[in-house]
Amino acid sequence: MSRPQKEEIVSGQLGWDGVVNDMLALLFDSPLPLCRAADLSELETDFPAANFEQCLAVTQDTSKLYMSDGLDWNEVGSGGGGGGPVSMCRLSKGANQTIGTSSFVAVTFGTGDNEEEDTDGYHNPSSNPERITVPAGLDGKFHPSAQVVFAANTTGARYALIYHKSSGGTLKNRAEATAFAATDSLATNFLVDMGVVEAVAGDYFYLEVYQVSGGNLNLLSIAGGTGTPFYGTRFSVTRTGD
Repeated sequence: MSRPQKEEIVSGQLGWDGVVNDMLALLFDSPLPLCRAADLSELETDFPAANFEQCLAVTQDTSKLYMSDGLDWNEVGSGGGGGGPVSMCRLSKGANQTIGTSSFVAVTFGTGDNEEEDTDGYHNPSSNPERITVPAGLDGKFHPSAQVVFAANTTGARYALIYHKSSGGTLKNRAEATAFAATDSLATNFLVDMGVVEAVAGDYFYLEVYQVSGGNLNLLSIAGGTGTPFYGTRFSVTRTGD
């Protein structure tokens, strides 16, 4: 089964884990979407390695990336025990971003937003703040993904797209996800995942959103969500290998 260009997710209280658990085996070929857990113990309990072969996962306590070989969760970049650092960039909104109706808008991560992790200078908040750019000397395989959180509104649909372009702006890859507005007072929270792609220095990734509520709608930051550190709009790109 080939990877779909678009998946439709009925939104509401669904977050990373609900989407991954429910849609994982049905929608995606290997490599699988990114799973998240509070720590390695929770990862091993909630996501048995045998059921998530070649799936990537990140633990919130250490920001370490793991991949399942079908038997165990192994740290990416550890070299079988060396413990090498993971090269990655993870950004989050520090303030809400207003998205007009029926317009494609790039999500920016400027000086008022958060670089939760940027190991090798992937992101510049002052220049092209929407981009995560592959640094020189780091050609390889990368896994881009994003969590998108729109303010509560019961009208229309929400869309999120991740673009991968060359330094000259040529489109290389695109991933897309759709969510329908919640029918209650809950925010619309959903995941878009590109899987693992090849990229070279100068290539860049960015997140774009679209909504058709009929008026302006906020894309929520961490502070604009529940106030918890794991809720809000995030965008990450992780280097998974050469």
